[in-house]
Amino acid sequence: MRSIILRSPKSSGRMGNVSNIQDLMTNLTNTRASTKEALGAEFVAGIKVRQELSKMLGALERAGGQVGILPHEIEIGHWGCDFSPIEICVYDDYMDPAHDNCLYCDYPEERK
Repeated sequence: MRSIILRSPKSSGRMGNVSNIQDLMTNLTNTRASTKEALGAEFVAGIKVRQELSKMLGALERAGGQVGILPHEIEIGHWGCDFSPIEICVYDDYMDPAHDNCLYCDYPEERK
């Protein structure tokens, strides 16, 4: 059985450069914070896009009445769309959960 000998932080023996590890950990922590901030900003930006699309789409006939598409029902696809104001296909996730018809060009999300 091998034993591991830990040396003091100032030692550069088998334990390596502790200062370097601490710097790397600080970098990792900062990167995680930046990533979390970026993901939050992406989420907020996506909500704002959906809210504006919801306003633009106006009222659609649903269940015999006129009801607009709510922002959380809008799914932004991955395909380019010449007719969409965001130049990407947009789907009504409530009425079309399979994303068979873009609200602007009528093409499906799944294409061959």
